[in-house]
Amino acid sequence: MRLISWNVNGLRSCLGKGFLDFCAFADADIICLQETKMRPEQAQFDLPGYHMFWNSADKAGYSGTAVFTRREPLSVTYDFGADIHRHEGRVITAEFEDFWLVCCYTPNSKDQLARLDYRMEWEDDLREYLLELDAVKPLVYCGDLNVAHQEIDLKNPKTNRMNPGFSDEERGKMTQLLSSGFVDTFRALYPERTVVTHQSHAKRVFRSFKEKFGGPGQNMVSRGFLTCLEDKELWLWRFIQLGYEQGPSVTKHLADPTVDRVRRAVQHLNNEAHLLTGFVRFSDVGGVLAGEITPKNRGLPLLRPHFCGRLSTESFILYDHTHREALFAQPGRWAILPVDDFHLGPPSGEERAFREMWRAFYKTVSIEGRCNPKCRQTHMPKRYWGNMTEFQTDLPDGLLPPAK
Repeated sequence: MRLISWNVNGLRSCLGKGFLDFCAFADADIICLQETKMRPEQAQFDLPGYHMFWNSADKAGYSGTAVFTRREPLSVTYDFGADIHRHEGRVITAEFEDFWLVCCYTPNSKDQLARLDYRMEWEDDLREYLLELDAVKPLVYCGDLNVAHQEIDLKNPKTNRMNPGFSDEERGKMTQLLSSGFVDTFRALYPERTVVTHQSHAKRVFRSFKEKFGGPGQNMVSRGFLTCLEDKELWLWRFIQLGYEQGPSVTKHLADPTVDRVRRAVQHLNNEAHLLTGFVRFSDVGGVLAGEITPKNRGLPLLRPHFCGRLSTESFILYDHTHREALFAQPGRWAILPVDDFHLGPPSGEERAFREMWRAFYKTVSIEGRCNPKCRQTHMPKRYWGNMTEFQTDLPDGLLPPAK
């Protein structure tokens, strides 16, 4: 059986944009529509072979659902529950021999979540209704549910949190529904979002950046992807469009908001990478040097040339806790790979001794009369201290291992 659910956002408009051609092409057994915004008598069209059921809102041009099915249902009901839920044409229930079908257009919670209280009441009442049906026979529940349940279901989850459809309350109600025994079929089939990159095409596009808007522009794009700029993909897309339009001069248009946003993000990345070249602290772990960083940006690609050159005869690991990836290096070889978890483990006695000596040196060279905590935090921001030996404690002062 092929079932299609579609928010048409105004069926009369959709009819003029190939709706009937799509229905013929899709060859679906059941078509469920939401936000039809019309009464059936407002548009005459022929859909051969389908039984058509409509539920329109009391308010003209608002909400509305429809179900077109080749199999004639045993029964069809409209809306559900209390009177408050029976005026916006949001639910159609069709009973078939071996299952129920519920087509739903869930009410939006509106700007500033003005309708959130009603949305919560709707969710509880509808869940109770669905469970009653499911106790009789299997249930297919579909439609525009006006919620993104998990972050993977949304393009920009951070900036959309507590917006309509992505409030904690709405997401919680979807969790309750799924916990009641229902299955999110799409997420069950596609638990992860996978985008396959065509490598040869990507390389050609990247080379074109240098040809079209110069080396500095190409550098801003490649480094822009390493930044912590929110919605960086969109900002970089806008920057690339400008580059193709304006050519190599694009990087000089500092008054342009897109160029300025990308430039500042790349500058922040470069500055952080520069600081980290002096803030990374390595420990000897079984003959391999290991260090940890917690940066805001993905700085390992920029740190790699520095440390591979400086430690060219050493084997070392540098782990980025923020982005869960690590630089693995041996003489003449290196790789940056994803690593879910990484812990240095307890240091050896000799390593503890070296750490204590470093802390003692740090304290010794400081001049108490010139201590300026604000100045220190400017040049050595506090967010990096957690990975720096001089700010850590392995042993109480004075308890060094005996000298050999």
